[in-house]
Amino acid sequence: MDILKTLTKNKLISSRIRSKLVKSFHRENYDFVENFYGLKYSGNTASYIDRFVYYMGGYEIGILNKIKELKQEYNIDSFVDIGANVGHHSLFASTLFKRVISFEPYPVVLQQFKNNIINNSIKNIELCEYGIGETDTTLKYYEPEGENKGTGSFIENFSGNNKYQQLDLEIRSGDVLSELNIKNPIIKIDTEGFEASVLKGIQKFLESNPSIIIVEVSDPSKFSHEINEFILRSYKILLIQNQFRESLKADEVNEISGRESYYILIDKRF
Repeated sequence: MDILKTLTKNKLISSRIRSKLVKSFHRENYDFVENFYGLKYSGNTASYIDRFVYYMGGYEIGILNKIKELKQEYNIDSFVDIGANVGHHSLFASTLFKRVISFEPYPVVLQQFKNNIINNSIKNIELCEYGIGETDTTLKYYEPEGENKGTGSFIENFSGNNKYQQLDLEIRSGDVLSELNIKNPIIKIDTEGFEASVLKGIQKFLESNPSIIIVEVSDPSKFSHEINEFILRSYKILLIQNQFRESLKADEVNEISGRESYYILIDKRF
């Protein structure tokens, strides 16, 4: 085992420092298979997310721990992953939840996700190869060019690392969650600037299904008044201070605002 991996596996060192070590000193790229919460995770260290699996056992471990905590506290059986990417969070969720429904339209990351499902003989993940938005449509998707395959976006100029050349990818209305007979889930949303459209799309579903939402808000200033009013009326809002900590601090706040961050939205009907 190399020195960097020895250091980053050492939990006596804070997760924040270990994350910085990975970002600063990783050099070589190679395929790997690592134990991942009882599963075998196949990846390549050229990928930003996979690199953290290899060195630290997972990516955004604090978020994973919070998902487990919320599942146990509220006795939730279903997990919805909107913007599943290579399936990292969905694979983790498959070890906890009876049912995992994953939405990902980008074909480049889908093959790795499918391979890990097959290699682990996972039966409780339903993979939907389209995105979620306000209506059934096809949208331009700006592909990521760098090592982080999670920065692709339906928003032009969202990331400086995304290609100007676009793909046309399928979007389905959030009503599909009702069509899939999903009930009272934890919903993770990580859609690189598209989260307001996702929340609008699933609003009707949320009105009849008390849910817990973990959402990465890329640009709070773009959240419409309509979305903020719905969230304020229906949810307790918790702001996550640093998703890379293994034990997260989440403070109740009055609204979604300020800088990019993760929020936990807990339906007041729970």
